[in-house]
Amino acid sequence: MAEQANSAARTPIVDVHWHFVPPAYLAELERPDNRWGERVTRDEQGLTWLTSSGGVRLRPVMEGLYEPEAQIQELDRRGVDTAAASIPPMLFYEDAQPAKALDLHQMVNDT
Repeated sequence: MAEQANSAARTPIVDVHWHFVPPAYLAELERPDNRWGERVTRDEQGLTWLTSSGGVRLRPVMEGLYEPEAQIQELDRRGVDTAAASIPPMLFYEDAQPAKALDLHQMVNDT
């Protein structure tokens, strides 16, 4: 009975700074004719990279950012009950042409 009282009184843990990359975005970047110019590539070790149109590796894309199952496992590992997910800075595209940014953000918001 005391255990039930303790669990009922526990305050939920909420992470308000959790990042998520929609798998649809990464799938789009794997297409050679994608509309953003960047590409998703994999290196010799199997790591995923966001790569410029010129082939320069810009930043790693960690599995935990785009695999929902991996995200849930990580939240559980950390004891987090709820996460307020947002896109990481690599998806801001602050300097993008309005049509490009609108297209991207509509896809992200619809995911």
